Amino acid sequence: MNDETRDEQERQEPDDAQSTRKLSPDEMAEMTAPDRQGPSLTADIAEKYEVIEEIARGGMGVVYKAKQKTPSRLIALKVMLQGALATEDEKRRFLHEANAAARLKHPGIVPIYEVGESEGSYYFTMEYVEGQTLAKYLETHELTLKAKLDLFQRICEIVTHAHIQGVIHRDLKPSNIMIDKDGSPRILDFGLAKMTEMGPDEHRSFVTMSGVVVGTLAYMSPEQTLGKPEEIDTRSDVYSLGVILYQMLTGAMPYPVDIPDPIETIRNIREREPKRPSTVMRILRDDLETIILKAIAKEKERRYQSAADLARDVDHYLRSEPIDARPPSAWYKFRKAVQRNKVASAATVVIILAFLVAFFWVNAARKRAEREGYYAKILAAQAKIEEHHYIQARELLESCPMRLRSWEWGRLRYLCSSDFVKAKPFFLALSAVAATPDGRGVATGRGDNAMKAWDGQTGRELLTLKGHSGSVLAVGISPDARCITTASEDKTAKVWNVKTGQELLALKGHSDSVRAVAVSPDGKRIVTGSKDNTAKVWDGETGQKLLTLKGHYGRVSAVAISPDGRRTATGSYDRTAKVWDTATGQKVFTLKGHGRSVYCLAFSPDGRRIVTGSEDEAAKVWDVAMGKEVLTLKGHTKGVRCLAFSPDGKRIVTGSLDHAAKVWEAATGRELVTMRLEDEAGDARFSPDGLNLAVAHGNEVTVFPALDWTKTPEELEQEKLERWRKMWQEAQEKKK
Repeated sequence: MNDETRDEQERQEPDDAQSTRKLSPDEMAEMTAPDRQGPSLTADIAEKYEVIEEIARGGMGVVYKAKQKTPSRLIALKVMLQGALATEDEKRRFLHEANAAARLKHPGIVPIYEVGESEGSYYFTMEYVEGQTLAKYLETHELTLKAKLDLFQRICEIVTHAHIQGVIHRDLKPSNIMIDKDGSPRILDFGLAKMTEMGPDEHRSFVTMSGVVVGTLAYMSPEQTLGKPEEIDTRSDVYSLGVILYQMLTGAMPYPVDIPDPIETIRNIREREPKRPSTVMRILRDDLETIILKAIAKEKERRYQSAADLARDVDHYLRSEPIDARPPSAWYKFRKAVQRNKVASAATVVIILAFLVAFFWVNAARKRAEREGYYAKILAAQAKIEEHHYIQARELLESCPMRLRSWEWGRLRYLCSSDFVKAKPFFLALSAVAATPDGRGVATGRGDNAMKAWDGQTGRELLTLKGHSGSVLAVGISPDARCITTASEDKTAKVWNVKTGQELLALKGHSDSVRAVAVSPDGKRIVTGSKDNTAKVWDGETGQKLLTLKGHYGRVSAVAISPDGRRTATGSYDRTAKVWDTATGQKVFTLKGHGRSVYCLAFSPDGRRIVTGSEDEAAKVWDVAMGKEVLTLKGHTKGVRCLAFSPDGKRIVTGSLDHAAKVWEAATGRELVTMRLEDEAGDARFSPDGLNLAVAHGNEVTVFPALDWTKTPEELEQEKLERWRKMWQEAQEKKK
């Protein structure tokens, strides 16, 4: 049943044997009438076969469903369309289909029963297959991916048998593949088949001539479109199988083939890259997509070399085993794109060359500008060091590109760093820091249960206090700097004599770790905050517990006493801060506004404001008299862990878990300067004169000296520009 004589996708198959009927005598007469556009059924044929109905018709012949009388069985009868009027070439082509199918013995290939001639008209009979075409079968059956691949494997096995027997089908497509009532595939129509082993006589009578394109265009391989029979081999059938597999799994074709212009269709087949199956169905990616694309490769050498190889890789996929196919390389894809678009590729090369020339020119100019910028920063950093603005000098040096740094950068970096006073690095991370009122001493708490005192000018260790059985979490220093109070994870706070290192008082009463401590300006009151959700007020001279402040439902993480000693502030993990009457323990008001835990708080020097820092990355300034928020300081990217007012109340310092400390203008909330740290900030304090700033970060304390906090950012920026302009002019003059 040749494709030229049938279109199975449009043919309506009878549902069962009962749906067919015998042709009436009148219909038989009409069929054999001389003016009928079809073959005449000779008396000899009519005597052997009882025609039931016509099932297909084309340029080569007509196919009938018929009943053979002896033996009695349903058969498909194909008769030459021109009958006795057919030319010799037409007769040879008609018989070629029968000969090709007859040499194949396989359950998946429709067998030929008889080939004959009656009154100069050729005919042959074959098995009648009750079933559906592959396309119709897929449309009417809900098959899983595995079931489709299993079915495709069996189709490949049939084609492999034909190839082994020396037959190339050349017209494989869904309408030439029938699925019988048992679900088994059967291949039909070998009318265009090519024999791989032919003698001289056979070759002369072969059905195709050079320059003639035969087959169905949509499933035709690129080499078939050339019309050169010598170019066609078994790999041409592999390509058709690949297109069938693509259509079975995606329901679409690899590229447009339903356009009116056949020349354009042929160009698509030869040159256009197929749409990747995974873009149609996401499940068809990785190995399965590689299999499909290899089967429909444009070049025969890049395809599977046989239908058996294709079937074997499908089997590997079904067994979750490595497949033999590999995706095409990037170089191959690029080379093919160039071949397809030679004019565009040439233009692209010109554009690329122009781009490279421009790139190298721009890059050279950029390097010159970068080097000039580097020397400008070096000169500016040197000026900052001479003016004792070490923080700004360090920031300038850190902004210099790494590849340009030389001896001059190293020298300035050393000079810059040597003016920072750093406490000796600890083996354990610092947990607290506090500065003495005169700014000359620094006290730090550590994770090894000890507290150390340091000289804030030289970094020399002065004193070590040991007595806690847990880490020191907070440190408070009395106004006269004679006593230090430590709060510990061991649920206690202790008061120490700085000069002798003797423990003076042990403040016991909390049921969990003590997280915060504050000493009143007159030294008569000590306030502690604990993980037990309470704060306690103690007599600073006797150690007697005076009050317990209850009201938080989260740990008390921060405490502070107002400069006049009348108010106590507490901050908690319950996202609030509270202000209390220090004498009575009565709550004055609650400060609500933070979105997460309050980590720290501090009173302004005049006692009119409170600043709070939170895990929500912000600090807030509150009016103490009104209990209202007046400013929000935003700029950190992680929680604000520590903060303090400057002695004159004009600046606020905040330290964060984002490895930075920032100084803000207290009246407006403007950010003045950012200091980058090597670790998370743990605590920060101004010196009494407001010029120096001690910041604990990681396992060290850094004292930032001689910072000019009094000028506005605009004034500092203007001075910087003037100095840079002056130094740049001097550098240019030196070059001349």
